[in-house]
Amino acid sequence: MRPVPRAIRAAGLGLATLIALGAAAGAQTRPSVLGLEDAPGSAVYADDSFFFRSFHTLDGLGGHVASLLRGAGSAQRFRTAPVSIGAARLVWHDPIGYALGRPASARAELAASPLGWRAFDIAILTDCGDCPAQPRAVAAHLERIHRDAETVRRQGGEPVLFMPWAPRDRPEAQQRIAEATTQAANAAGALVIPAGLAFARAEAERPAVELREDRQHPSHAGAYLAAVVTYAALYGASPIGNRFTAGLDAETAGFLQRVAWETVWEYYAGRPPAE
Repeated sequence: MRPVPRAIRAAGLGLATLIALGAAAGAQTRPSVLGLEDAPGSAVYADDSFFFRSFHTLDGLGGHVASLLRGAGSAQRFRTAPVSIGAARLVWHDPIGYALGRPASARAELAASPLGWRAFDIAILTDCGDCPAQPRAVAAHLERIHRDAETVRRQGGEPVLFMPWAPRDRPEAQQRIAEATTQAANAAGALVIPAGLAFARAEAERPAVELREDRQHPSHAGAYLAAVVTYAALYGASPIGNRFTAGLDAETAGFLQRVAWETVWEYYAGRPPAE
């Protein structure tokens, strides 16, 4: 039997009391936010250029999540709008404009076609694709995420952090990226989409499944995995057996669906999902 969304949260609630203890012992920080109160019907993506193709193409993350909802037989709709600045870091962005679904600056041509002037339920923020180890840089990252999260909330939305994956030639950086992302999310009271951990898990289990088209950018399979993790994290629903496979063969899609679900369970609940 597949666990229902509440099961993830229930299994992870006891971990909240262990977060401080784990940090004190030098263990991997655990997430303090285990899910969203309401199923989001819309999202705006504020990212650095690192994720441009995975977020912004028609067959990218946003479109895939909507297709996964349909593939699960859900009537939930998912409207998205990506906004990016080429070769940018998150610090360059204006989250107020994103939360409102429109660019706030006069340089509107830099925005990647936000969908009208409507507000969004959530703002998905991602940065720190190769998180630096310097304490000053990490502190600045934490401060910026906290400030952006509060800005998004003032506009009526919920902030969500997307955990990036480590560069192909630096897999050892994934632990540092996961730690920085989780710490920033906990400080901001935001949910984390643990995509980077799913990439690491999939590549360790099946190196032959190519998740990247270069050092950093996702392949078609990588974009699908990122979307499946996002779907599982945002809706607390198992993607296993979902009819939408993005054109991947059934075996590969099934493998990525399983990896995504196991990653989400272990990140939030601290253990694999019950059978």
